[in-house]
Order: sequence, then structure tokens, then C-alpha cells
Amino acid sequence: MARTELIPRQVLFGNPEKTSPSLSPDGTRLAFLAPVNGVLNVWVGPSDDPAAARPVTDDRGRGIHGYFWAFTNDRTGCRSTRRRKHSWRNIWAARPSR
Repeated sequence: MARTELIPRQVLFGNPEKTSPSLSPDGTRLAFLAPVNGVLNVWVGPSDDPAAARPVTDDRGRGIHGYFWAFTNDRTGCRSTRRRKHSWRNIWAARPSR
């Protein structure tokens, strides 16, 4: 019987390159989750040029796993855990300058 190779753990459990895209309410900005130094953070950029997106959070712990747009189109909100605690903190991130 042929031996099957194991799937590398990084493929199954590693961070995606980009995930969870979301347009701002007015459709001008695109937000998504992508790693910064190996930790998922929120990135925001123009919807017509996603390559110009920049990180708007700087989580260095467990990463951001969910976020949302404010109705004002200029901020994203998310929740993050604090290191060594099970408490949550709310983060409001301003969009990068145009």
C-alpha cells in the first residue's frame, strides 16, 4: 500500500494570507484580516486598490479574529483578548490616511 504524506500543520492551522473581507457602508474602503509579524490584524485600504491597504491594528498577542465597520465609514471596531487573561478589550481603529 502506498504511503500518504501528512498535510503540514501550517497548511491546516496557520494564518491565512487574507480573510474576512468587508466593504465599508459607503463602499469606498475595504477591510480584511491579514497577518502582521505572524499575528492576524485588521487592514484597511481603498476598495478600488486593495494592494494599498495598511494595518490599522497592532495586536501582538492572539490576533484579531473578528471586526466590524462603524456606520461613519471611518473606523473599524474589534475585540481582542489581553495576554494571560481571559478579559476582552474593545479596540476602535481609525482608517489610514487616504
